[in-house]
Amino acid sequence: MTITPVGVIVGAAIPLLRANVDTDVIIRVDRMVSMDPVLLAPYAFEALRHRVDGTIDPTCALNDPRFQGAPTLIAGANFGCGSSREPAVRAIAGLGIRCIIAPKLRRHLPGQLLPEWRPPDRSRRNRRRNARGNAADGTPVRIDLPAQTVTSLDDTWRFTIAQLQKTALVEGLDDLDLSIRHLDAVRMWEARDTTSRPWVWSTSISDGGSP
Repeated sequence: MTITPVGVIVGAAIPLLRANVDTDVIIRVDRMVSMDPVLLAPYAFEALRHRVDGTIDPTCALNDPRFQGAPTLIAGANFGCGSSREPAVRAIAGLGIRCIIAPKLRRHLPGQLLPEWRPPDRSRRNRRRNARGNAADGTPVRIDLPAQTVTSLDDTWRFTIAQLQKTALVEGLDDLDLSIRHLDAVRMWEARDTTSRPWVWSTSISDGGSP
């Protein structure tokens, strides 16, 4: 999977403030027929973007022309709940979204997305409320991953992120890329384990596995 490196993200933020948007809403299971984010994008959030009769719902922020191609999504609580679904990440990325800001975010969702969330204390609630208000007006939000800051107008706050995930996003690496960086250590472990537990490796080879 190709991951576009993340540095500084600047642009409008889509105010999708509905709580408990699960992965079935993000992308229906019967739509997961492609690995290409661009091909999945038309089906992202389709239950929210369309009325019951199938027509476009102009009241949905995702359909607002001001937010087309916006790189940030400001979501409600518990965004991305439900089953773990990689195509949900790809569908969101296909819309051009690179960062999700939410008061509670399911950790299994991000892959090539930058998540930012905070515990709901009063000052942070106020900041998030201000950011949402600004977003509704189309005010740009600036996310600086190297500095770990979010800025909306003159208000800036810091966010935390695991160093491994930060490295992966900044350098555009997936899990396989990160593992390959430690290939020498993996081979050294295999050599030691082959010596200490030869019966495991001989069984793997006889079963068609690779040492």
